[in-house]
Amino acid sequence: MNANSPQDCWYTGYDPENSAYAPQRYLLEHTDLKDVMYEFWNGDGVVDTFCNTTTGAKDRRDYIYLSPSLMNKTRRAIMVNDSWTYKIEVIQLSEQSFKSPSDHRPILVDIDL
Repeated sequence: MNANSPQDCWYTGYDPENSAYAPQRYLLEHTDLKDVMYEFWNGDGVVDTFCNTTTGAKDRRDYIYLSPSLMNKTRRAIMVNDSWTYKIEVIQLSEQSFKSPSDHRPILVDIDL
């Protein structure tokens, strides 16, 4: 979604009513879907695990939403931060720059089906 969540205000310091939260707020207020990383880490201050899903900034831009039934079967949820996802390599092409392999780190969710 490339959008911040109002559940991250403890970290971002943004006003919870900020319009940048509109896509996430809609999901949270109009569905029963759960943000798996928030449910697991719930603002406990583990910033490296919870918030650094992008390599270029310290914020969370990637989400996995699960139904309550799948959430109840979830055993683990982590943001992968290792030697393959940590390095930022900027590739400059004309006026745009790109991160290699990506500017987003993967989120790993272990669901016991």
